[in-house]
Amino acid sequence: MKSFLILLVGVAIGAAATWYGPRHFAPAPAPLLPNGLPTENTEFEPVKALGRILPSQGIIEIGAVPTEQIQSIAVKVGSRVHQGDELARLASYDLLQQQIAALEAKREEALAQVAAEKALLDQQIARARLAFDEVKLGEREIQVQREQLVFLQQKLDQERRELRRLQKAPPALISAQDVERQQLLTAKTEADLQAAHRAIDTLTAKQDLALRTAQAEIDVLEASKKRIDAQAPLASLDAEIASLRAQQKRSIVRAPCDGEILEIYAQPGELVGNQPILRMADLTTMNVVAEVYEAAKRTIRPGQKVTISTPALSAPLDGTVQRVGAIVATPEMRSLNPFDPADRRVFEVEITLTPTSSEAARDLVSAPVDVTIFVKRTGPVTEAAGPKADPLPEHSTSSAADAP
Repeated sequence: MKSFLILLVGVAIGAAATWYGPRHFAPAPAPLLPNGLPTENTEFEPVKALGRILPSQGIIEIGAVPTEQIQSIAVKVGSRVHQGDELARLASYDLLQQQIAALEAKREEALAQVAAEKALLDQQIARARLAFDEVKLGEREIQVQREQLVFLQQKLDQERRELRRLQKAPPALISAQDVERQQLLTAKTEADLQAAHRAIDTLTAKQDLALRTAQAEIDVLEASKKRIDAQAPLASLDAEIASLRAQQKRSIVRAPCDGEILEIYAQPGELVGNQPILRMADLTTMNVVAEVYEAAKRTIRPGQKVTISTPALSAPLDGTVQRVGAIVATPEMRSLNPFDPADRRVFEVEITLTPTSSEAARDLVSAPVDVTIFVKRTGPVTEAAGPKADPLPEHSTSSAADAP
């Protein structure tokens, strides 16, 4: 009876284990990372590195003309600006404005003087043209003389014919006194005709000379009018004003692009040196630049998934490898991990954040972060995928990623 009870208990225990065990003691699935990869993944192995959050377009350092004095700063840290907005103004702006105003007043005076001289010359040219027209009226007198000349020529021809007729007539019909009288008339008409020719020649010569003189006067006045424009200092004044305006334009520091003011290094009244007066950046899209140990160079490829963590955020950031740098050099970010080699060499990896992660990281410009790049395994698990197989300590971001 005792053996039967023991057997019955054993059967009950076995049945209970068969029904309850698969439901309550099966291993739970591995939790997923933000990028969709399981934390325990045999297909990918992590490559850890130090990185820094930076705007995708970089940080712009805004400078000004050295040795200039700052008159005003038009923005504050955190101000959002658009391309072309005024950021700062130098003290030379007002001085240049005064010089421009003085030159513009001088230019207005020169214009007034030129206008007055031109008006005077226009009056003189008008008078000269009237004189020219008056001289041309003399051509009518010459025309009258020429008509008189034609009349005298006709009269002379008629008297010569009459003289020939009288000379051929019989002496009984024409007296010698008639012939002599006709000869005198013919001679007088010839003399009048010659005098008329000389008078016309004289009038024509005087007319030509008067016309040339009047036209020469007009030409001189026209040339003087043109010379006024050439002698006026308008071109030099315009060039000087343009030069001062260009200098004045440089005395206003404007935003080269849309963005946000990150830091302001100078204050009104200070002199500009060789250092920038402020820094700004476009925080619309953010990237992470990681310094990866050179041993992982052959395994990092664009498109690989990346997880970025920092104590400043409650959740990690997601990203994708965008570019793998070709230069291997000493790291700019120093790690305080005692397991990292002191003489390690790294290459840069640029990581593009997802839109959600980029928005979360916009207020963490230059913040140091821990970067984990998930590299697809190509063989047995090795320790060559990172600086060491040892993961970075959790506090490595805040204490081990100090960049100069």
